[in-house]
Amino acid sequence: MCDKGVLNRLTVFFFLFVQSLNSWSDACQQSDEESFKMRADAASLIEACYLNVSALERFDVLIRINEFGDSVATAKPNEASMIKDEASFHRVIFDIPKNRFFHAAQGGSKLLVFNEAGHPREVEETEKRFTNGFLFDNDHRYEFFMPNRVMKLGPNVTVKDLLVRHDVPDIRLFGIGPFGSGAADEISRYVPSGDEVQRLHSVSDSRTDIIIQSTGGNFGIQTDLSVDPNRMVIFKIVQNVLKSDGKRYESDWATETIDWSEIKGNVVAKSSKRDVKAVARINGNPHVYSKIQTADIHCFSANEELDDSLFDPENIRKLDRMLKMCDPEAAGATTLLEKKKEQSSEDKK
Repeated sequence: MCDKGVLNRLTVFFFLFVQSLNSWSDACQQSDEESFKMRADAASLIEACYLNVSALERFDVLIRINEFGDSVATAKPNEASMIKDEASFHRVIFDIPKNRFFHAAQGGSKLLVFNEAGHPREVEETEKRFTNGFLFDNDHRYEFFMPNRVMKLGPNVTVKDLLVRHDVPDIRLFGIGPFGSGAADEISRYVPSGDEVQRLHSVSDSRTDIIIQSTGGNFGIQTDLSVDPNRMVIFKIVQNVLKSDGKRYESDWATETIDWSEIKGNVVAKSSKRDVKAVARINGNPHVYSKIQTADIHCFSANEELDDSLFDPENIRKLDRMLKMCDPEAAGATTLLEKKKEQSSEDKK
């Protein structure tokens, strides 16, 4: 016969055990519910940012993009290195409701390659200039390539073909994906799913941080987003390469900051700075180096009716007219001219 005291103690133990199981089950359920809500809230916020920028269906902008890459600082002894400096201007005009698109670009790049052959290094210098563009609408489809070649395009050529081929910077992708991707009709592919969200943290009334992880194979990407929940824009992106165990492989592999402006009720990217680790081949060997890309944007129009003269075929067929379209002074891009003056003043100091 079992001792009554032992039985009572077993009864109490069993009761406490059941209670602890219930508490653990409730905690797990609560944790799952909180995790689900966090992911849903983060996905909704990112989706709101996506809808905010994709609402821009008509715009006329002139974008100045500068790119500077330097592998000299990271080069090992007896290893070649390089400095690359590129500047370009892009006139980008989208009229999505009327299926009209125009892009004109001009710029140049300078590449200095230092071959390690003792000291001082021997230098190879290459300088290139480029001009290209296209016009796409329901009646006219033209494409321009240097030196002065204009092609009339057939009906099978799509606007997506041209956007990708000319690497057109889409201002709606700032804060969503890499600018210059040419994926203007596929913005949604850059929006992460709720399952990829790891953390949602409200830092202040004007800043919410979201951590996203996407994995595949031996490596993955962790993306840290800083969002302004009032304006519904992403103003900072930090990306890290992850190993399969979730540990960081490359810390701050890419960092981008975006400044925004409001034009007649439309939120439009004003400027962007992106610092990214890139890979270049020098004498056939891969080299990791730091690349800084900056973009400054002058917006002529946002979600307003666009004048038919902007889509005149002569803007592509005549080189002088196309060059004026993407020249800040000739086009009257005041913000870019002011920015140039500010930079000149800083350089003189």
